[in-house]
Amino acid sequence: MRSALVVFAVLVSLSGCGLRKPASIQIDPALARLVPSDTVALAGVKVDAVRTTPLYRKYIEGKLSLPEMSHDVSEVLVASNGKDVLVFAKTKSGVVQLDEHGRKSEPRRQSGGVPSALREKMRAIPPEVQIWAAGIGAGALPSAVPQRGNLANLQNLFNGLESWIGFADLRSGLKMDASAVYRTEQDARQIHDALRGLVGLGRLSTPDNAPELLRLYDGIRISMERNNVRVSAEIPADVLEKSLQRLR
Repeated sequence: MRSALVVFAVLVSLSGCGLRKPASIQIDPALARLVPSDTVALAGVKVDAVRTTPLYRKYIEGKLSLPEMSHDVSEVLVASNGKDVLVFAKTKSGVVQLDEHGRKSEPRRQSGGVPSALREKMRAIPPEVQIWAAGIGAGALPSAVPQRGNLANLQNLFNGLESWIGFADLRSGLKMDASAVYRTEQDARQIHDALRGLVGLGRLSTPDNAPELLRLYDGIRISMERNNVRVSAEIPADVLEKSLQRLR
């Protein structure tokens, strides 16, 4: 009888181990091996998971002229060293590298793998999200912001930036979370106040006939703790749908 109980306990323990979910986001090992050792920013899209979301099925599937190979892609990984950007994709036939035109080629083998500093930042990204990014320093982020016009003010977001993460879950509306660590509390305070000001301006400029946009702004939360600034949003599916229709 005792031996039977021991066997039962072992089986329960093993079954629990088998069902254990990862605590954070995971990169396909075939993609992770290609990450250069000088990488300072990573971004990933779990394409298979995105395809199952209502947002994709309603607004993207069958409505955009996507490259033929996109239907074969299960995961995309983007790596940047602050200057160069590499894009890798996991397909049914293996791993490929994509250029800026979406043309595929054999990836150049790298021996670095995901740097430890980035792996540490990725620990805070939940495993179930479909879109995610993490970085050390500003990296290539400032180059994506216009140098002139109102959007040029976003350059201030990257001053004093030490590290950052962001992720989005599209399974039910939009749930997103982004946080940035700045070198000083003063830097963080400036960004915190600026972001709150932008949301406030957005609310003030919302037309009277667009209540869904007010609900969208209401779903945005901006907070600060010491030198860490966090922006989170939870937008219900109906609000997201109406906002997208208005933008279209």
